[in-house]
Amino acid sequence: MSHFKTSHFNELYEPVSQLENQDDKVISALLHQQFPDYSLVIVQDNHSHNDESVRSILAPILHPSSSDCQCQLKTTYLIKISGADCRSAPVEFLPAAFHLNRRGYQQKIVIIMLNDFQSAVMSVVSNIISPVYIPITRKDEDFYIFKAESHFHRRLLLMKFPHNVKFKIAIGRERVRNVILVNTICFFCNSFGSPKLVEFPVKHSGIPMENFNYFPDLVNDLNGKCLEVSIPYVRSEIEADPPWLGMRNAKRGNWKNLFEDYLMVKFNFTYHMFVSTGADGKIGGGGTGTKLLNGSWTGVVADLISGRAQLGVAASNTNDRRCLTFVTSQPLKYFSPVVFIRPFSITPWLGIFFTAAMVLTLCYIASKVQRKTWVRPIIPLLVSTLLEQSNRSLPTTLGFRFILAIWLYFVMVMMTLYRSKLVTLLAFPITSEIPKTIEELVYSDYKIGFVKHGESAYGTLASSTDPVYVQLIKEMEIFTDDGLNCLNKAVNHKYGCIPYDFALFHLVVRNLSDYEESKIVFAPARTYNIYTGIGTEAKSIFKINFSKWLSYANSFHLPDVWEKMDMYKNVRLPNIRWWVNTNQVNKLRNFRNNNEDFVSGKPANLRMAHTAGLFYVLLMCLFLSVLVYVIEIAWDR
Repeated sequence: MSHFKTSHFNELYEPVSQLENQDDKVISALLHQQFPDYSLVIVQDNHSHNDESVRSILAPILHPSSSDCQCQLKTTYLIKISGADCRSAPVEFLPAAFHLNRRGYQQKIVIIMLNDFQSAVMSVVSNIISPVYIPITRKDEDFYIFKAESHFHRRLLLMKFPHNVKFKIAIGRERVRNVILVNTICFFCNSFGSPKLVEFPVKHSGIPMENFNYFPDLVNDLNGKCLEVSIPYVRSEIEADPPWLGMRNAKRGNWKNLFEDYLMVKFNFTYHMFVSTGADGKIGGGGTGTKLLNGSWTGVVADLISGRAQLGVAASNTNDRRCLTFVTSQPLKYFSPVVFIRPFSITPWLGIFFTAAMVLTLCYIASKVQRKTWVRPIIPLLVSTLLEQSNRSLPTTLGFRFILAIWLYFVMVMMTLYRSKLVTLLAFPITSEIPKTIEELVYSDYKIGFVKHGESAYGTLASSTDPVYVQLIKEMEIFTDDGLNCLNKAVNHKYGCIPYDFALFHLVVRNLSDYEESKIVFAPARTYNIYTGIGTEAKSIFKINFSKWLSYANSFHLPDVWEKMDMYKNVRLPNIRWWVNTNQVNKLRNFRNNNEDFVSGKPANLRMAHTAGLFYVLLMCLFLSVLVYVIEIAWDR
């Protein structure tokens, strides 16, 4: 059974013996055929004729004949607009209607019956039933039926409301032919995607056709429509040159690939991109959107609200693709003469010393027991075995040989460990520690730079009370350019540069050679996650269709593929050609010949710095030898 929220409307729903209005009969039959389960919202003025229409529409539903199916109507809401001036007209409706959408998804039918379909009246109706916040109905999901004379249909359906309603029809009588007409506006059916009035068929008796969809989705084919797209000035994501004229005017960017290789193919449209509106109200200086003190907006949001753009590239907080990160230079490599004692820590070196002393003590005790004088040559023997040199002074007694065998086994193991560790240290020197998190960066001796793109990230860090972010704001240097100066400092100095990760990737590919890129380290730390996506006006007709196909793209990770293709094809390759044409081949030659880590998967050769310690020891020994020689000559004289 149907459920109504108030009793004082029940007199409107008494059964009538005969449907007096043919258009009401069409509406009633349409509800019966098209919607098995729905809630009904009726908007009307105080005209008595509209009360009669409500009775005619609801009578077959509330009191079906035996041949009819069971009524599927869940809830009915009646909204009355009264008063001479529609802008100050009191509205009579149920408070429960505000919570209609909070009870889970319900298919809603909106029937609007007014004697005055002026733009001001329709604006009031739109603000009542579909405001931005907590709407009673949704313009992109619910179904709207306008009851009006047929000669008003085109003008009515082309108004801002209901033109921005996705599923709608107008039903009314044509007085000349005395027939019922059912019309809708096909948004993009005319040439170049302009709107066209479409007439749906009905039976001669005025009953809707069975198995005919009177609410088709007309946003699947845009028929070459040129959509206005507002973009923020973020070169790493999308580039379009001023004065932003012409269609398909994007130069590069992963959003260009998204539109031209995916969405345009599916929906058959073209686009014109322009940089969003700035705080001065002029195109070309805005970001994704900032709310001003007077309640107005700048950026992409302002363009969408004002209708200057149908689509926009905007940003929002989420734990997905985009975030702040930082880069530093590669850790410093330490080349030192003390590399020859670094294979062992102090404990193994002390162990070797005390082991040699213990062997020498055992040999001394053995010589006393056996009354042999073989202790003096034991010291050169121990030293020569440590240096893996031969020695002809070998013991002849069993006790000395047993002690020497144990010592030689000990030397073999220790020297094998020493050599293997020494080779590793020569090839891969000890490096300094680099910060891996924002906290480590802040409390390290690294200087810090911050690439400021808009106020969002900086404002969040500046307003934070976290001690790490408070210290970060105090120490960091602000860069308001594209971030190249900050990146160059990270390449050549002990410096940490904090940009957005997508801006960092673009800067590296656009400005650094492969050799220069090998000098920086991308930190694993991430903070202030954002997501850049396509924005539309609230409840736009494009929202559901575009969101569905964008979800398919995300499932196959196509945005990541498009981004890498764009960076290589439109950024890296032109740079290589420019380096060659301007005789900067040293950037490529440096990478091929001087890469310290790997080239084509093969390790680089050892350089002089790796073996510097050996030459330091050699020079020191030569200096000591010369000094001893000079002392001996002077002593002899």
